Amino acid sequence: MFVKIIGGAGFVGNHLTKILAAAGHHVTVLDLKKPLVRKANVYVPGSGESSWTNHVKFEKVDITQYNEIDWAIDRGDFVVHLAAVAQFDQAERSPGMTTAINVAGTANILDACINNNASHIVCASTGSVYSTKVVSPITEDMELDPKSMYGLTKLWAEQVLLHYSDKIPVCILRFPHIIGSGKTWGANSMILRMMNGERPTIYGDGEQKSDFTHVDDITQAIELALNKQATGIYNIGSGESRSTLDFVKWAEIALDKAHANPIFTPPRNVDFLDFKYDISKAKRDLGYSPKYNLEAGLIKTVDEWDQWL
Repeated sequence: MFVKIIGGAGFVGNHLTKILAAAGHHVTVLDLKKPLVRKANVYVPGSGESSWTNHVKFEKVDITQYNEIDWAIDRGDFVVHLAAVAQFDQAERSPGMTTAINVAGTANILDACINNNASHIVCASTGSVYSTKVVSPITEDMELDPKSMYGLTKLWAEQVLLHYSDKIPVCILRFPHIIGSGKTWGANSMILRMMNGERPTIYGDGEQKSDFTHVDDITQAIELALNKQATGIYNIGSGESRSTLDFVKWAEIALDKAHANPIFTPPRNVDFLDFKYDISKAKRDLGYSPKYNLEAGLIKTVDEWDQWL
């Protein structure tokens, strides 16, 4: 399979590149920067031989520039779209840039895939597209009412993709909070602060619950969606919800650091009181089966931290 990973230099993209290349796929990373992939020889075409029989290629591409993405997509490609402005604060501060990348960039990718007869698109989306009023477990047909600029632009991107899904097979995977080595923001920022002897910051009282999912389960879902050429929308998560205080407690254990003494700040309107996915559709259609709960995911994250940073 010839796979183009757009945004492959990011957190999930680095993990996915390694997984797909190891599985024997021909992987090309399309991004503005070269990915940091351990145990894989990533190179710019024409720069030299690769030590891998099935090497990973890299092409510098800006998805806001249609001509660049159009030249990078070939007939028969399987395209994984991970590129996005994904941090809440950054998205709120820069609505123009966020819309250009998350919405117009997605439209450019879609257009290039249709024009060049790509085979399939798998697009990363988010649980932030749902209304914060929905009751867990969250199914794919529940109310959509994003409260963040990030969630809003990801919903628009979904709608653009689905509008043209009669022209190319499209699969949208809605991810929750992702943990794993190589990520220093989001929930992982608490781990980083604790590693540095600093107090982690918690929004609200810490009792709010989230679906913390390890990146290996995220890449599992993407690989399954590619192999099955799945279409439609799927929630991808761990199958459980755990409180932020649980996260801190188990991060303390994984790091062997007691008494993190978190700093509590006012809650954000973008956060859910109890976020847990119903993943039965992904289990049924994709064969998805999460391997890590919060405890195991945090231990793996800490153990592999230095391999990805």
